[in-house]
Amino acid sequence: MNKELLKKLQVEYDDLMDKISKAWPAAGNSEIPDAQRQLIGIQAKAMETYAQVLAIRIHLLEK
Repeated sequence: MNKELLKKLQVEYDDLMDKISKAWPAAGNSEIPDAQRQLIGIQAKAMETYAQVLAIRIHLLEK
């Protein structure tokens, strides 16, 4: 069970990190309206927070 959950969390973490790496440059794009850039930044920060939680869960399952 733990191995399956660990694999699932790792895939989710990798996908999330990919989304984060794309979100931050979009948040800095001056061609996008300010309100939309702020929303993208908020979403990227929320994804980073969730990624930290996933990293902790993965670490605990690996023990």
